[in-house]
Amino acid sequence: MAVGLRTDIIAFASYIALTALLYELFKPVSRSLSLGAAFFSLVACVVQAVSSLFHLAPLVLLGGGKGFYRPLLRFR
Repeated sequence: MAVGLRTDIIAFASYIALTALLYELFKPVSRSLSLGAAFFSLVACVVQAVSSLFHLAPLVLLGGGKGFYRPLLRFR
């Protein structure tokens, strides 16, 4: 489980970096269209990040497993 969550975090960071690079690449063509595409790309990244938390929720709620998510239990 910890490997999957860490991989998701790396993927989200890469996706945000790719969005910034594509915005800079297409900004000379059409700034407003590039900004709109970047906005929707970042919204998609946030939705994906929130949905990945649902993979962690059963372990936290059921108290099973050990490892990566244990510090999150302090906030319950």
